[in-house]
Amino acid sequence: MKQERRQWDRSAGIQKKLERAGEEEEAAILCLQKIKLHRTNKTINPGSPLPHTEGHWLKEGVGGSRSFPQRVSRRCVRKVMRPVVVVHGGAGHIPSERAQNSSRGVCTAVRAGYQVLTAGGSSVEAVVEAVRLMEDDPHFNAGRGSVLTAGGQVEMDALVMDGRDLSSGAVSAVSNIKNPVKLARLIMDKTSHVCLTAGGALQFARQMAVEEVSTESLITDYSRERWRKNLQPGADPVQCQMGKMGTVGAVAVDADGHVACATSTGGILNKMEGRVGDTPCIGSGGYADDSVGAVSTTGHGEAIMKVVLARHILFHMEQGRSVEEASDLGLSHMRSRVSGLGGVVTVDTKGAWSARFSSNQMAWAAACDQTLHWGIYKGEEFTEKIGACPEVLSAVAMAAAEKGQCQSKSPSDLCGIPATSPGINLLQTTAVETKEGPGQPQDSHTDFGTASTWFRPSSDPV
Repeated sequence: MKQERRQWDRSAGIQKKLERAGEEEEAAILCLQKIKLHRTNKTINPGSPLPHTEGHWLKEGVGGSRSFPQRVSRRCVRKVMRPVVVVHGGAGHIPSERAQNSSRGVCTAVRAGYQVLTAGGSSVEAVVEAVRLMEDDPHFNAGRGSVLTAGGQVEMDALVMDGRDLSSGAVSAVSNIKNPVKLARLIMDKTSHVCLTAGGALQFARQMAVEEVSTESLITDYSRERWRKNLQPGADPVQCQMGKMGTVGAVAVDADGHVACATSTGGILNKMEGRVGDTPCIGSGGYADDSVGAVSTTGHGEAIMKVVLARHILFHMEQGRSVEEASDLGLSHMRSRVSGLGGVVTVDTKGAWSARFSSNQMAWAAACDQTLHWGIYKGEEFTEKIGACPEVLSAVAMAAAEKGQCQSKSPSDLCGIPATSPGINLLQTTAVETKEGPGQPQDSHTDFGTASTWFRPSSDPV
C-alpha cells in the first residue's frame, strides 16, 4: 500500500512539473512571438502560424506542437549598428588658401559615404564611394590632383579591405586610371590576388572596362607648379612638400557591424619612378577586421611602412585600448621610433571612432547619428546636422581657415554672419574648442598628446 502511495505521489509530482514546464514554455513562446523578425519585417501575433524560413528562430516540435527555440539564427537576432563613416584628406601642412577646399572636400565625401550606409549599403561600398569623390577632387593628392614624380608623371596607389573575411585589393604605380580605388575593389572582388602594379594593373583595368583617362587630365596647375619649384636650384624640399601630403582615406561600420577601409594617394612629390609607398600595403596604408575595427592612415609613407601603423593600432585595440588611445599610441610610436608624422582615422566594431594626427593639420570628417563632424586644425571640431544648409558649412570652414584655429563657440562669430541672415540656419551648426586631457602639456612640440585633434570617446553612447 505504501509502495503504491509513493508511486502515486511520484506520478503526481512529475505531472505538476510537466504542467509547470508547459506553462513556462507557452509564456516563452508568446514572448518570442511578439518580437519583430528582421527577415520578414513583420510582427507575429500570439496564436498566428509561424513563418517557415531558413534559420528561423523556432523549431517545429512533434505533432505540430512548438518547442522552445533550440537554435537562434544570427541573421535574425543581429544587433543593428548605427552606421558610422570617417574620412581624412591627408595629414601634413595645409596652406590656409587650401584649407577651406580641403574641409569642404572631406565633408562632401563623408556625406556621400554616410548616405550609402543609411540606404542599406555595406561598409565597403561606403568607403569606396567616399574615397572616389576625393579622388575626383583636385584639392587632394589622389586621383586628379596627384603629385608628380621626378619625371613629371603621375603614379597612384590605392587599397580596399573588407573586415568580414580580410579580403583585400590594391593597386600601385598606376598612371591612367581615373579612380584607382575602384580598380582596387575589382581586384578584391574579381581576382585571387591582392595587389596588381603598373602595366599589369592597367591590363586588368581594361579587361574590367575601368575608365581610363589621359595622364594630363590628372595633373592640376597646382601640382605642376609645385613640381617645377622643386626642380629649381636651391629649392627647399619642405616648402615644396607643403600642402601635398593629401593622401585620402575612409573607414566605416555598417548596420550589420561589418567594417572596411579604403586609402588612395598620388604618393610623394618628386619621388623616383616606381616608388610604392604605404598606401597599397595591407597593415600600413589601412587594415580592417570585424573582430577589432578599421584604420586608414596618412603621412610619411616610409615611416608608416616601417612600423606597420594601421595594424599596430589594431593590436592595441585588441589589448583593450579605446580607438583614440590606440591611435595615439601608434602615432607616438612612429614618431619616437622613426621620426615619422602622420594621421589616422579609426573605428571599432561598436561604432566608436576617432580622428587623430601628429602633423600640423589633417582634414577629417565623420558622420553618425545624422550629425556631421569635421575639423582641420589641432583641437578643433565643428558639428552640423546632416541636411542643414551648405552655406553654413562653407562659412564656418572659411572662418576656421582664416583664423587657423577654433577660438569661438558661436557659429555667428566664426562666420561673421548675423544669426538672422536669410537662408542660413546657424542653429544647426556648432563649433567646439576641445581641451587637452589631464596631465598633457600645452606645448604641442614637446608632447605628442596635444598634437591630436578632436575625437569621440568610446564611452559615448553608440
